[in-house]
Amino acid sequence: PMDVQALRELIERFNYLDENHDGKINLAELQDYHRQFDPTFDLDRVAAEFQRLDADGDGAILLDEYLKANGVDVSRLAVDLEAERRAELDREAETIAAGVTAVEIVPDGSEAAEIGVNAQARDACVFAEAAVVQADVVDLAQAPGGAPVFAEAVAAVPL
Repeated sequence: PMDVQALRELIERFNYLDENHDGKINLAELQDYHRQFDPTFDLDRVAAEFQRLDADGDGAILLDEYLKANGVDVSRLAVDLEAERRAELDREAETIAAGVTAVEIVPDGSEAAEIGVNAQARDACVFAEAAVVQADVVDLAQAPGGAPVFAEAVAAVPL
C-alpha cells in the first residue's frame, strides 16, 4: 500500500515546484527549481527531465503525471489509502486490546470501569483516524491538479 506520508511529501513537492499555483508545472518552473537547488544545473538535462515527466506531451506536468513518474499507481490510490487506514486501525485495536487484556486480570473488581474507558479510547482512536484519512483524501482532491487524480483513484475502488 501507498505510504500516506510519502504521498503528502510528493504533493508538497509538486505544490512547491508549481510556483504560480495553477495546478501544473511548466518548464520555467522546473528550471527555476534546479537553478536554486542544483549546483550542476544544465538546461538540456532539465529539458529531458521535463519531457520524461510530461507524459502526455502537452507542455505541462500535472499532479497525476508527477505522481506516476514518482512511482505512485494513481489507479490504486484510493484502495491504498483505505488499506493504510485499515492497517492503522488494526494497530490501534491491537494496542487497545493489549491494554484491555492487562486490565482484565486485575483482581480488585475495577476492570469493568477500566474496560469501559478503553472501549471509549478505542472508539475515539477510530474516529480520529477516520478524520485523518478523510483529510488526506480532501487534501488530495483539493490540491492543484488533484481532482483528476482523485477521480481516477475513486473510480478504481472496487464496489
